[in-house]
Amino acid sequence: MQKKDKIKKDHLFDTIEHSVTKMDNEYGANFMEWIKNEQNCKLIGSHLKKYINLYRESKTITTIKWISADWTLRSIILLTRVLLLDPPKSLNESDHTKYKKSVPRIMFGCIYTWNPIFIGEYLLSVTSSLNNSEKSEILYQILNEFNSDKLKAILTVLDKKCNKELKILLLNKFKNRIYMNNTDKWERTDSFLDAMKFL
Repeated sequence: MQKKDKIKKDHLFDTIEHSVTKMDNEYGANFMEWIKNEQNCKLIGSHLKKYINLYRESKTITTIKWISADWTLRSIILLTRVLLLDPPKSLNESDHTKYKKSVPRIMFGCIYTWNPIFIGEYLLSVTSSLNNSEKSEILYQILNEFNSDKLKAILTVLDKKCNKELKILLLNKFKNRIYMNNTDKWERTDSFLDAMKFL
């Protein structure tokens, strides 16, 4: 992370913490303690999902990273599952489509600096209850955001843990990008083909 980006992120974290502390002081509450407690991860996810469509994705990413800064991977996975698998029931068709597009981008924003091993474990755990078709779509949306080197490292992890049907579905999604006139997409596709040696 560049120094300028780190300063900006630290400022955003300080702003969130200041706002929550102010609420606690004004209302005599313990909201800070509650929202930072990973035992509340599922309930926190249920509250957060109501605001996915109301705020910029960058703000949601910053908020989730602040909340979960000291959490275990398991708790982050449980929170994410709520966001991904249980959209708010009140959404109309248009808002539901917007929500389903936003969540994978938010997931990417929360994990893109992680070690590839943790990213692989996170992605497979979050999507474990989905069928291969649904899983490949979510994984593709997230993986396609990574640069070629990081993508290859993540896919090396996934290659050991994905079943063959999922690999083929995912591979086909990347192969379809060949027809796009974009050099970086070519590079990503090559990295994928190189990492997935099962064919």
